[in-house]
Amino acid sequence: SAAEADAGTFTLNIVELGAPTNATCKTAQAITLGSGAATVSGTTLGAANEFSSTLTCGLGVTFQGPQVYYSLPLTKGQWYRFSLMPDFSAGLWLANAKANCSYNNINVDCGGVGGMVLPLVAAGKTGQAAFSPQASGSYILAVDSLSLADQGNFTLKVESFFPTDNMVCSGASKVSLSGGKGWAKGTTVGAINDQGAHVNCGAIPPLVGGQRYHSVDLLAKAYRLQLKPQFSAVLAVGKSCLSLPADCGSSGLSGGAVAVGSGSEGTVLLTPSSAGSYVVAVDSATVTGAGSYELVIQEDKPPSNGSCAAPSTLSLGAGSPASELGDTAPLKNDLAGVKCGHSAGPWSGPGAYFKVSLLKGKIYTVTLTPEKTFDPALYAFPAATACDATSVNTACKGKASDKVGAGVSETLTIAPTANSDMILVVDSWSASEVGRFTLSLSWK
Repeated sequence: SAAEADAGTFTLNIVELGAPTNATCKTAQAITLGSGAATVSGTTLGAANEFSSTLTCGLGVTFQGPQVYYSLPLTKGQWYRFSLMPDFSAGLWLANAKANCSYNNINVDCGGVGGMVLPLVAAGKTGQAAFSPQASGSYILAVDSLSLADQGNFTLKVESFFPTDNMVCSGASKVSLSGGKGWAKGTTVGAINDQGAHVNCGAIPPLVGGQRYHSVDLLAKAYRLQLKPQFSAVLAVGKSCLSLPADCGSSGLSGGAVAVGSGSEGTVLLTPSSAGSYVVAVDSATVTGAGSYELVIQEDKPPSNGSCAAPSTLSLGAGSPASELGDTAPLKNDLAGVKCGHSAGPWSGPGAYFKVSLLKGKIYTVTLTPEKTFDPALYAFPAATACDATSVNTACKGKASDKVGAGVSETLTIAPTANSDMILVVDSWSASEVGRFTLSLSWK
């Protein structure tokens, strides 16, 4: 006890735990899929780590805990969902029985297309993985953990199912580009882990959440792929389903990846060496990470709107809102000393200029949403203003926003008293403070 006053009688029971009968690969417990499904309860208590070398299954994690094993027949081309509900931090892996319980053979299978891995399910949570075998036959399934200290009871469910929508890579939904730009919206709620744990995109943790897949035809030119999720997500891009694990860690050579926080935006820049189809996965690094998202794919044209005299046009369609993606990194500071009467100015960073036509009687809300590492400023002035710092500084007074903090959105409200053209400027406090952003207008 922790104090002298804490004293009393007690009973201590010590019970020897025998190893489970399926604690070795050779004594795997058979699972029969009656009506395409089976549920078993088990424990790793009393088991040992059978392999002197630790399994990695191609990931940056190692299975060092005690395992128990199951064997089951799987049919080529059929999809199977594996659900693990442990009361300890657990994982599972799958290998073809032809691996003959050899450590090397199992490690190859569970780390590639011949098997499957789900590295970590937290205690009290449910983790799911899905697998479609390339060959019919008997398979070995193990419930494992990353540490000898992680052991306990679990429930394991195996069921055959038919994937719907774009929850598997082979069923990726097409994003068509019109004018070099395309959109897709979706949710990963209810999605499965389509062998996603094999994908770790370099430094990003293994992707163990349910995924949704999209495909897009790209030309040999620069593209920007932007993800806006309502959960902690990862955007992974590659040339094909098979090469995605390698491509998404190539930093733009054959694919790319970015981790994106809930409510934030993340961007992958990609310039294909030749025209072709690419696969895009919206995933998560946790088994419980799921939610809605928006995906924007567009040609990444070098910005030419870096001066007051040459703004790009932001066209307002028939319906609110309208938006435009931008990047101040390739630009320079066009006008020095502009502060619009704002206490945070002057803004000496590169400025991106947009021209927009506004209507009398409408109330417009301008929203600047930067990437999470960018701390921008936003201001506006009539397009008829002369392009010199003094004139602009006078015209934009009272029409500026500069909140402190990277990734913080800026907003302006404009209510024109006559039909007029306005210039919107995305700027910053320093020449080194640059980044990507979304500029949007809504009106009523």
